[in-house]
Amino acid sequence: MLIVWLIKMILQKVFDSTIAQLGIVKYNLNTTNINRAIDLLTQAKKIAFFGLGSSAAVAHGAMSKFHEFHTGI
Repeated sequence: MLIVWLIKMILQKVFDSTIAQLGIVKYNLNTTNINRAIDLLTQAKKIAFFGLGSSAAVAHGAMSKFHEFHTGI
């Protein structure tokens, strides 16, 4: 039973921390900078994605999403 309690406590701390950090990010988002980044990405002639190891899957996923917008990748 101790291991079950310990796992529950760890999960609770991880989720609480993640939720708190997301709240901080949400509060500090600068929509001007986000809109500028979107403008730059939509005007780019080409966008390249790079990733090594486990990051390669993230880069590939991002590339797949950008294909939906018909961006030169």
